[in-house]
Amino acid sequence: MSIRDKKLLTRYWFRFDADLASSLVCERQCGVTAYSVDDAIALMSKYVFIDRDVPKKFEIEVDIDVSRLDPNHILPNSGDCSVRGVWYPNVGPS
Repeated sequence: MSIRDKKLLTRYWFRFDADLASSLVCERQCGVTAYSVDDAIALMSKYVFIDRDVPKKFEIEVDIDVSRLDPNHILPNSGDCSVRGVWYPNVGPS
């Protein structure tokens, strides 16, 4: 397999509406490393929004620089953002 054939992973940072997130009892923000936005949404559906739809309204930052995230809360509570999966909230290996 050549390097052109390999799918590259991208870090995504999702921000959901605060009122919507509180009504769903979920995180207002999610960090996901995935092959595409659709792949990231599928991972959030499986590991964050269990038995619920992922909200349709969100802001997304592509290729998020994790060093810019809150060093007092988000970074210490994050998983490994270098592998495919949900890393914030830290849901463990996904």
